[in-house]
Amino acid sequence: MAESEAEEDDVERALKIVIVGDSNTGKTGLAQRFAQHTFPQKYIQTVGVDFYSRRIQLPNNISVLLQIWDVGGHNISSPKMLNTYIFGAHAVLLVYDVTNTQTFENLSDWIQIAKKASRQLEKPFFMALVGNKTDMEHRRVVRIERHNKIAEQHALEPYYVSAKTADSVELMFKTVAAEVLGLRLSKAEQEWNITVVQAQIPSTDPKHLQAQHSRLANNASPGGNQQNPGQAGPSASNLSLKEAANAVVANAGNETLPGGTGGGGSISPKSTPNSKRIVLNRNSAVCSIQ
Repeated sequence: MAESEAEEDDVERALKIVIVGDSNTGKTGLAQRFAQHTFPQKYIQTVGVDFYSRRIQLPNNISVLLQIWDVGGHNISSPKMLNTYIFGAHAVLLVYDVTNTQTFENLSDWIQIAKKASRQLEKPFFMALVGNKTDMEHRRVVRIERHNKIAEQHALEPYYVSAKTADSVELMFKTVAAEVLGLRLSKAEQEWNITVVQAQIPSTDPKHLQAQHSRLANNASPGGNQQNPGQAGPSASNLSLKEAANAVVANAGNETLPGGTGGGGSISPKSTPNSKRIVLNRNSAVCSIQ
């Protein structure tokens, strides 16, 4: 009996995870960030479907091979082909861009196709709602309330991630795999992948703080011009310190450091005694200043 159980444990589990959603929502970025620990520097539209894979370790020393199917956004116009890609999936991730309302509203079409495909299976696959690009929190247009409402309405597991900074990407894929297999990640396993960003935000000199705040607000505004501050968008006074902090995260995202197998890591501009820790909160998709 023990021998047969050992043999069963040696059988590698493989899970098919399909990523769908509109074009330019960061689906390929998510797949590459998780499978290869990289982030594409230039946008190239996925034609058809691309494949990625990575082996992970789950609780109880369970080894799982995740086969990631990155489906091009144009496939929404070909439901038959889309059904072919989704067939046999263990999980489907419905991805949208938190800075683009249209990608969120178009999810209704993706959800409808995914649900129809799921009903044809003996065991319905796991479905998740993924808000990507949280590193651009200062440009968010899809509110958390709308995200949660759609997730609850369609029985989708809600997630917020940033493929660019790697925030919560590792945790999301591991959690999805664990859910499919009926496992639970420990609290420590759930929290270890929170991305910590260090940024120089002086707090002792009010004048220095105001100047820094103004600079960040200028960079954060849609019309802001780093080289020509005079061409900035809205006034700094229109942005809160939290929004300014989020601008630090967005700007620092270009300097993401490798985080080992976890794909996490931290972003560390030059530290000073007055530096603050800016912690990304996965559940609220905003920063807190510590």
